[in-house]
Amino acid sequence: FMSPTKSSRSNNRRRLKVLTSSNTRELNEVLGDLSPATTIVVTLALVEASADMGLDRIVREWIFSGTNSDPKRECQNMFLVTASPSTFFGAYPRDNTFVVPRHSSCEAFSTLSAAGLLPLSFIFGWNVVSTLLSGAHDLDQHFVDTCPRHNL
Repeated sequence: FMSPTKSSRSNNRRRLKVLTSSNTRELNEVLGDLSPATTIVVTLALVEASADMGLDRIVREWIFSGTNSDPKRECQNMFLVTASPSTFFGAYPRDNTFVVPRHSSCEAFSTLSAAGLLPLSFIFGWNVVSTLLSGAHDLDQHFVDTCPRHNL
């Protein structure tokens, strides 16, 4: 969950809240001090067991309650990163759904996929993410161009 926050230093700071369980009580605690109109929700469902449509429904209703919008419309404030797009078919706007290949859905390989980069881009901006990707490319290039003995 990402939302702007007011502070004495900056009127445009962003904050990130992470919910790692499917517990409704914890979800309500996370949503407690956020504004539905300014909150962006990113759901990471990289394994089928993590697909919890009940929580998505609650979050969708919460967003629409704060924006006075029709709950049957697509929710532009919600994004999905998944390895199982058929599980969420129609629940998210097509442009807000990012599919991660199954072989990349474990933690070790998801950092530089949409699972890691989408939340980072919302928090830090695309310039920071672009720099991160450029550095990763430099590492890959070094691995390919350098003698294997120097890559250990």
